[in-house]
Amino acid sequence: MRTSISVSRYAWYHGLDPSPLRLSLQEDEQTSLPCPIDKASMEPLSVVWFRVADVKFNLSTYLPQSVDGDVVPKKVYSLVAPEPPLVPVLGASVGLVDGVHWKQPPWLGRAFFSLLSDPPALLVNRLNLADTGRYVCNVSYRGGNVTDDGVTKTEAAVELFVADNLKLSWRRNGEPLSSKAATLTKTPSGGLESHLNLGPLFREDLFSNVSCVATSDVTLPTASSVLIDMFLPPVEVSVWSWAHEDVNASGWLMVSPSPTRTASSLSASTLTLDTKNGGLGIFSGVATQSATVNSSSPSTFYSPRSYECEATGSRPPANITWFLDGLPLDERLSHTRFEGNITSSVLLLPSLKHAGKLLECRASNDNLREHRGVLSRYLAVNVSSK
Repeated sequence: MRTSISVSRYAWYHGLDPSPLRLSLQEDEQTSLPCPIDKASMEPLSVVWFRVADVKFNLSTYLPQSVDGDVVPKKVYSLVAPEPPLVPVLGASVGLVDGVHWKQPPWLGRAFFSLLSDPPALLVNRLNLADTGRYVCNVSYRGGNVTDDGVTKTEAAVELFVADNLKLSWRRNGEPLSSKAATLTKTPSGGLESHLNLGPLFREDLFSNVSCVATSDVTLPTASSVLIDMFLPPVEVSVWSWAHEDVNASGWLMVSPSPTRTASSLSASTLTLDTKNGGLGIFSGVATQSATVNSSSPSTFYSPRSYECEATGSRPPANITWFLDGLPLDERLSHTRFEGNITSSVLLLPSLKHAGKLLECRASNDNLREHRGVLSRYLAVNVSSK
């Protein structure tokens, strides 16, 4: 006699409902709905999945939750073992692994019940909003005798919520930015990328916090942030001069070359900074003139002057270069120090020899394109002003 398979196994079983597994996912993702099968003590004959209730998303718990209401249970997937042969074959048996799979039309090509999973599970790909709902898995087992229709158990319950596509937005210092500045594209893996075009940028944008915020109905908002860092050109350059003996002019003590020397070349002058004596900068140098002169003659003795240049606003601090009538001066004639975004440079120059020439202090940020990071100020050598 053949074992009968009751039609009741295709109906929703109103038995004990196990605690539901709650899944929250995005559209186009995939999921696995587990359904344990007791193969050790009983022989399974069929596995049937039903959609039994609607599901909403609870914003307080961020978990899916079944909605109370009368929903007619709907079969969405089944796997039924074939009938055993009329004539038993020694060593041969049939079971679920030989069964026939059936699925609702919307799941064609994207759902499959895998007996090889641990536990066995219904795999669903390319989820969409219509897949949201509460599902139960009923498993029917063979009875103890040939006249017994067996027993059906609800082995699993799953509350599945599928959210709309992920939304990406941009904020600057907490304030929303216009979506017109962003371009949204899909990645090869199915994700989303948003590219923001921000500009033109100004000094006040330095260290601004720019965040990309991802929101959806099934997850807490998440954000990834960056701080805007920029190269900035100098905004102000000042240059002035004073007699080298005037220590109070800038706090730099300048020591002039000895008047008893008889030969000097500016390009070969060497200046050293002595940071002893409490950190006070002291220059000492050797200078000679290009022609032999009488060092005792008052008309040939020159008194060097100190020229100071200060550049502010550059990021990183500006480099300072000195020019005389458009020609660069030997960098050994000057000394530069940096304090924050302020660069100061002091130049020691014989004013009598170069009287009337135009001295240029050029501040530059080499990280910027040519001319964008350069600012100059000029001072006549024979003019002393602060």
